[in-house]
Amino acid sequence: MTTTAVNFLDTGATVFHDDIAWLAANGITKGCNPPFNDEFCPDKVVTRAQMAAFLVRALGLSGGENANYFSDDDGSIFEANINTLAYWEITLGCNPPTNDKFCPDAATVRASMASLLALAIILVDGLDLNFFTDDFGKVHDFNINRLAHYGINKGCNPPLNTLFCPDGQVTRGQM
Repeated sequence: MTTTAVNFLDTGATVFHDDIAWLAANGITKGCNPPFNDEFCPDKVVTRAQMAAFLVRALGLSGGENANYFSDDDGSIFEANINTLAYWEITLGCNPPTNDKFCPDAATVRASMASLLALAIILVDGLDLNFFTDDFGKVHDFNINRLAHYGINKGCNPPLNTLFCPDGQVTRGQM
């Protein structure tokens, strides 16, 4: 990845400023207002399609770009990224058990973000741990706890961090 200085006009006041600058400098994220891309929109919700782009860029993934895994991403600027995630079996879709849709414009929620990240970086430990009191019985429970085991995520109620808020939406800044 190439490293270039990137300064977004709207990230100076966010606690995520340095992290966002690093992600942009390393080509993992772009702005939210193409073609200028001088704004990041840290408080906007990350869509599932944007999440796909973040992960593909961060991990340098390729393959399956021209496949057609889902019926609802045709014409999306992120379709190649979405197909790459499906190719690597990082995502199956958003409508189980059929999984013929990706829901590219839907907000990414914390629970599904945890599973995408855990599958993308292939975490194996932490399966029998329980860090949070509000994720028990959720589909993504074991991935939420795997990320916590590795220190990748924390709770949504600092400083206690006993809650994960699995249905909470993820902002671009948080991602």
